[in-house]
Amino acid sequence: MPKWEKAACTWLEQHLLLIFLVLATLCAFLARCCMRGFISGDASTFLLPWYEQIKAGGGFAALKAQVGDYNIFYQFWIALFTYLPLAPLTAYKAFSCGFDFLLAAAAGWYVWRQSSALRGALTYAALLFTPVVFLNSACWAQCDAIYTFFVVAALLCLGYEHPLPAFILLGIAFSFKLQAMFILPVFLFVYFYKKRYSIFYFAIVPAMMLITSLPALLLGRPVSDVFGIYVAQSKAVQAMYWGYPSFWSLFCRDDYDQYEVLGTAAILLTFVLLLACMAALDRCKTALNRKTLLILAFWFSYTCVLFLPNMHERYDYLPCILAVILAFLAPRTALPALVLNGISLMGYVRFLFHVPSEVQLLAFVNLAVYAVYAVLLVQELQRQTQLAAQAPQAPSAPEPVSSAKT
Repeated sequence: MPKWEKAACTWLEQHLLLIFLVLATLCAFLARCCMRGFISGDASTFLLPWYEQIKAGGGFAALKAQVGDYNIFYQFWIALFTYLPLAPLTAYKAFSCGFDFLLAAAAGWYVWRQSSALRGALTYAALLFTPVVFLNSACWAQCDAIYTFFVVAALLCLGYEHPLPAFILLGIAFSFKLQAMFILPVFLFVYFYKKRYSIFYFAIVPAMMLITSLPALLLGRPVSDVFGIYVAQSKAVQAMYWGYPSFWSLFCRDDYDQYEVLGTAAILLTFVLLLACMAALDRCKTALNRKTLLILAFWFSYTCVLFLPNMHERYDYLPCILAVILAFLAPRTALPALVLNGISLMGYVRFLFHVPSEVQLLAFVNLAVYAVYAVLLVQELQRQTQLAAQAPQAPSAPEPVSSAKT
């Protein structure tokens, strides 16, 4: 073998992981480019008309009035799009797809710090090619990757004992989507369990929502609009389930009548389930490290999606992403993570490509996956607690040979 060829092979071997990351990034980018022309029902009915309305209203000047039903901060970005030399659909998708890569990088870094560089790189690539990720941004033109990135970043900060940036990032996540609330139980549990930060830190979340809404507030929007938008969203469509195969889809219709009877009870049931989980974790003195924090974030968000009423197909985006990250830290959860993402994918293709699926059947599978996760995660939490109990014990000096033989 010539010297130059041998040197090239040696260089490739030394930088194989970096080459893999570059190729994965390039392939993920090209895959998203192939979907740039797809127009979803949400894009044609909501996103594109909102863009035109904001553009006609003068771009940033249009922020003085509500357009659509998304939060003010997302409207700010739509207004910014109107000044860019991009087609509106391209601007929407480029914004969301950019956060696909940021989300994958944050997830890969999370795994790398807890495991190895190889697993971190695989997590990065796996998330970029997870169907619900690229379909959400590149086809649906939705922004779930954006708020989820800030949630994952907030979990990272919380895991490294930096509560202030964690709450700031959580506030930004809330500024994009109300579904960021699925992670609030984790912050509450850490507050009671570790007692490392004040209850006043939770005020940072609404404060960040106000700060991100400043351009609109300076134009005369009332402060009540910042939070009233989410109240209006929660009342816009009220049904026990709304496309997502939740617990309630097993025996309820997707209409308003049953929501009036069972809606409050479903919310209270979810609250009790979360409270019971927190009490059990506190009772068992579960070790709270960065890995168990991820487990709790996944479990609490999955519980919210499965048992709260009025859940849309995309509302399980956060637990699906956390399941993928968790699969690389706890490989035994890889199979249920695959099934969970498959359940979500069925909802995506039903909406985007009109491929029929049986919601009730998927709900049975969803509950089975929830039960499997319950067993696996309890075992993992017990293992982490045992490891934490052993870690502080310094190795004792070896006993004398004579005493070892007696």
